[in-house]
Amino acid sequence: MNDLDMFVNFRRELDVLAFPLIKDISDYREIKYNDKVVGFLMVEHGYVDSIYVEPMYRKQGLARKAVMDYLAEGKIIGHLHIINTNDTAYKFWNSVLSLVPEETNHVDTLYRVISVKKKEKIVKTIK
Repeated sequence: MNDLDMFVNFRRELDVLAFPLIKDISDYREIKYNDKVVGFLMVEHGYVDSIYVEPMYRKQGLARKAVMDYLAEGKIIGHLHIINTNDTAYKFWNSVLSLVPEETNHVDTLYRVISVKKKEKIVKTIK
């Protein structure tokens, strides 16, 4: 097992252990499909802590809708981390938000959000 695998496994375990606490202290939003909870979005003080959609419900725009609904309420997403090898996460976030890398290490990158995209157009600039 390499360092990245160890980090990802540690992060998963940490998320499971910390989820009840994080859910209570962060801005937690359920992602629903036909009234069934199929995922969640958690943002704490403008930082995306987690976004998750069950695998069988992915690629249907549910995560994008959750993010856009969150922002439509006047909420801010200012920063997020993406694991460097997670191309799917990077493509998702880069399709929704304009990102600028701030800090990079061998595992992940912290991005600052500079604007929100909607159908390839910038619709809201983050200050």
